[in-house]
Amino acid sequence: YSSPAGTSDNAGVENVDAENVANSANNTTSENAASATGNASTGNNAANAAYIRMLYETQGLINQLIAESNNSQN
Repeated sequence: YSSPAGTSDNAGVENVDAENVANSANNTTSENAASATGNASTGNNAANAAYIRMLYETQGLINQLIAESNNSQN
């Protein structure tokens, strides 16, 4: 008995396809993780910038109050 022509070839193609699907899924997961990490970093940068702006604005108000206090004492 001999196997029908192309059977082993088809099996090989199926194995490659399964491997490609697995690799594709792994690559997509890695890319999504990298994208999520990048987005989180961008979000942190925006939050940090907003916090720093708030600190500068607060310091400006403090400086203004000190100046007004100094003027009222003179």
